[in-house]
Amino acid sequence: MKVLLLLSVALAVSLASFVGPYQSASSSSSFSSSTGGQSSTSFYGRGGGTVITQGQGVSLGAHVVPSVTNGHYVYAPVHLSTRSSDYHFSWLADYNGKYSWQDAMNYCRNLGPEWYGVSVETQEENYLIIRIIDGYNLKYSWSGGYLSGYDWKWLSGGYFTPLNWGQTGAQGLPQPDNNEGEEYCLAYLNRFYDYDGITWHDIACHHLKPVICERPRTYRPYYGHRYYRG
Repeated sequence: MKVLLLLSVALAVSLASFVGPYQSASSSSSFSSSTGGQSSTSFYGRGGGTVITQGQGVSLGAHVVPSVTNGHYVYAPVHLSTRSSDYHFSWLADYNGKYSWQDAMNYCRNLGPEWYGVSVETQEENYLIIRIIDGYNLKYSWSGGYLSGYDWKWLSGGYFTPLNWGQTGAQGLPQPDNNEGEEYCLAYLNRFYDYDGITWHDIACHHLKPVICERPRTYRPYYGHRYYRG
């Protein structure tokens, strides 16, 4: 019994101390969220966190999932998982770096196969991203949305539904408004304008922001030198 206990403790210490090369070593930051009368506090950084919201299939942690790109391992921390997607938050892994939209999309791709800028295809997912941005007190974040001709699309190829365009902007106009000209990229802004919430805005792609990356949960990172799905 004592041997089993000692082995368990050693394994727990080993797992808690492992930090992948993309993972922030900070462990001092946290946020709280409240949904439906339930409140929880989540911590991130070395050792990972627990949950954003209790009982809704959403976990927040820094479990490191190995991906393989061109024969090399790329350790991509999965900071949050739902039933359908894994999410990675750039600001937890790169010391609050900011990127143009194109560089942000490349950042996501470099995490491994099937990683893209987040594509928000349902209202449930939209509410989740809003809670993340609000919980971490971000001013803004890139998504994988972009303008192609006259149509907005997700870089992942997911179906685009106009779920959360802001009702105001710099000129007081509903979004998208192409205020600066060439506002071809989609970002979440956090209460940037009076009477606006955490909403979608068309933004010129050269602006610098953190990014939320997403990968479908049907992806299997690595098994027997082959990729598996489903």
